[in-house]
Amino acid sequence: MNTLAIHSLEDIQVKITQWIAAGLTIALFFSAPVVNILEGLLILSVISSKTLRNRLIKALNSPICITALLFYAIIIIAAIYSIAPSNEAWGMVNGWRKILILPFAYVALFKTASKDLIIQTFLITSIACLAWSFLSYNFPGTFFYTTSAGIIVKNHATQGMFFGIAMLICLTKASKSPIFDIQSIALYFTSLIFFINILTVTHGRSGYVITFICLISFLIYQTRNLSVKKRTLVLIASIVMSSGLFVTAEKSRNRILEGIQEMTQPRSSGDAGSIGVRTYWWKHSIEMIQKNPVLGIGTGAFAVGLDNEIKDLTGPAATKTNDPHNQFLKILVEQGVIGFLALLAIIFSAFITKNVSQPYRMIGLTVLIGWCATSLANSHFSTFHEGHFIWFWLGAMLASEK
Repeated sequence: MNTLAIHSLEDIQVKITQWIAAGLTIALFFSAPVVNILEGLLILSVISSKTLRNRLIKALNSPICITALLFYAIIIIAAIYSIAPSNEAWGMVNGWRKILILPFAYVALFKTASKDLIIQTFLITSIACLAWSFLSYNFPGTFFYTTSAGIIVKNHATQGMFFGIAMLICLTKASKSPIFDIQSIALYFTSLIFFINILTVTHGRSGYVITFICLISFLIYQTRNLSVKKRTLVLIASIVMSSGLFVTAEKSRNRILEGIQEMTQPRSSGDAGSIGVRTYWWKHSIEMIQKNPVLGIGTGAFAVGLDNEIKDLTGPAATKTNDPHNQFLKILVEQGVIGFLALLAIIFSAFITKNVSQPYRMIGLTVLIGWCATSLANSHFSTFHEGHFIWFWLGAMLASEK
């Protein structure tokens, strides 16, 4: 009887941990403080469960957990020799602690049922935000929420990225049922509404990139049993059609053209625009990398290093920041080639994960590819909501199911 009671308590503890993870999924849409609290509770819940503790020990042998912890160790070491003030260096180490959620999510969400719980929670929350977004956009006087009409999630970039993932989940779920099934029709229709919102309301270019990648990934997944020739034709047609839709919608077309113009014709005076000023930061980053290629200048030191580069410059080229808006360049500047290789090792280890069933593997890797793409013009592995999300999502979707 005592043994049965212990097993029953362990089962309850595991279930509680999974529901904490579901709560964390919701919090990632809205509240940084709640995210921090729930991540702490998730870690405590894993540690306090004998079953999950044993899984945690085993998880520390998995490539994705090993490389994630190695990367965080490099960030800590780089804070020791950082040229930044110590409070800034160790503050950045504290900011990067979000990496630690990966092994705990990996441990807590090891069953397909728990992964389904996370996916369903994410989708339901996204649908609620989708409806609220349209209400806010069309009736801002009544339903206004953040700093921009139609933006319900923390910012327009995060909302677009989350809605793109939600669209992928809808398409994946719909494809499992007969095409004329009521549930299937509803899911396809919902995915279309997500797409319309991304084109017409949510104006983040990161969202466009994620959405495009999700569409292509879904088609590759759906046509995996076709011949190479047929798959190629389907993909080409899909790329042309989806690109055409992005260009046809006025808001997305203007945002894309604006970004292209700012990148190709950066201004030397006045307002260079969000993309234009990035081009200057990228040039400065390359110059800093060339001076300290192996170890970098230390964690949290980008702003100090940039100040040294721009002290004799004027105009947009002299714009200050602590983030070049390119995750890979930032790591190369601060942690050098060693840190960059460690990040690549995490990405590689994600692709060689074993004992992960579909569609979780596809969804997890699609999001990772999307984050890599958007991080060419942002730092989405380290910014708060996007950063906490990707490390949690990788742990959840790519957790070994054995």
